[in-house]
Amino acid sequence: MVKVAVIGAGVIGLSTAYILKSENPSIDVQILTKSTSPNTCTDVAAGLWEPFVMRNTPAELQRKWSKITWDYIEELKTRNDAKDVSILTLPAYNIEDKENVQLPPWKDVVPDMRALTKEEMKMFPDKYKSGFVFTTYILEPSKYMKWLMKKYIEAGGSLHYKKVNSFDSLADTYDVVVNCTGFYARDLCNDATVEPVRGQVMRVKAPWINRIVLATFGDKVAYIIPNSETVVLGGTVQLGNFNGEISEEDKAHILRETALIDPNLENMVHVLDAVDFRPSRPAVRLEKEDIQITSWSSKSRVLKVIY
Repeated sequence: MVKVAVIGAGVIGLSTAYILKSENPSIDVQILTKSTSPNTCTDVAAGLWEPFVMRNTPAELQRKWSKITWDYIEELKTRNDAKDVSILTLPAYNIEDKENVQLPPWKDVVPDMRALTKEEMKMFPDKYKSGFVFTTYILEPSKYMKWLMKKYIEAGGSLHYKKVNSFDSLADTYDVVVNCTGFYARDLCNDATVEPVRGQVMRVKAPWINRIVLATFGDKVAYIIPNSETVVLGGTVQLGNFNGEISEEDKAHILRETALIDPNLENMVHVLDAVDFRPSRPAVRLEKEDIQITSWSSKSRVLKVIY
């Protein structure tokens, strides 16, 4: 039997493991991870469908992967067994402090993207000069992760709490390894180009918020993203920042900028603050590699690794 190890149990690891096992029942799929939901980077995220921090990833790949995910969410909405997954459909306003913002390379993936009119821009603070709007999905991470794990286990997959320090340690046990370790790939793959993009957010109770707003001004961002029970306010996009503590300065930035965008947040109820690290590289890495490994038993073999 072919044995596959998926390292990591964030949304990428869980999705990969579930698809592998459900579409290939005869293979042995095992997740190896230090932690699971609710203690993953994914759980801090708002679950918004919109490509973000893609850096130099080719535009055609951004569009291709975005389309695959969009179609997957649309199919997921129709599944009877996905009733416990929270999928919200909301308008997303992207606004910037620049004139004549260009529509993104994935604009044709969504059905209704368009530039905002000057009249519509009056809804926002004067420093924002242009933007665009489209309808998108929010696939709420905490609920989706529970569903994914349940489906994966039902399909016959297994989960093992284990920190993987090297691919060598897996060569005697597995035929294929899929690396879904996010920011930890920096250490596991000895890849210094993997950097953290520190994100600090605040979750609040504000059930009257019914739109997404993502604002960019200079090198800073602010955003308002509803989930089913809370609203995620942000945020920070700090490349190379390894600080995992809550920053009072960033918290003040979040409160100030989101209140400017939507004064109705004045009556919100604070729930929690959170920080984690988005994984980032100069461009997204999706590739396979055959690694020649000599194990402790002195046997040499090829381990197939997918990044």
